[in-house]
Amino acid sequence: MASHKNAKIVCIIMQDRRQNAAWRLDRPQESDWAAAARLERAANLSPWGEVAYRRAAAHGLALVARTADGEVCGFIIGHIAGDTLEVDNLAVAAEWRRRGVGTALMAALGAQARARGARRVTLEVRASNIAAQRFYERCGLRVVGQRGAYYREPVEDALVMSGPLDGGQT
Repeated sequence: MASHKNAKIVCIIMQDRRQNAAWRLDRPQESDWAAAARLERAANLSPWGEVAYRRAAAHGLALVARTADGEVCGFIIGHIAGDTLEVDNLAVAAEWRRRGVGTALMAALGAQARARGARRVTLEVRASNIAAQRFYERCGLRVVGQRGAYYREPVEDALVMSGPLDGGQT
């Protein structure tokens, strides 16, 4: 297994043939966290903000999706606890949803986590966010629990979703 310090992120370029629009996955740059905070607000995620994203990315795993002109159209951030990748936040701009951006972000972060020894992925999702729950189910996650009043603004329960990072072989 390669050391994570030597692991390289390959810039993945994807083409959405339906919309004739290209995007790519990349390491986040310092300036990308302002765009991530804007995506967070637009997606009604629990507020972290730019400073918190910078801090978390410095100690965890993070990727951004960029349009052909370099604009951030999605991001994912997480950390490893034991043998588990914990996805802290994932957002994709509304106009880029259902084009494979979120799926690619989840897969790429999962690959980074596997290279660091993670075997499972876990995250929390708002109980009311059915679209996100279905997306995570398509990524192989299942509801394994619930956290009461986990979210603020508004207060809401979270569903805990989890699954294997290795295609079901845990």
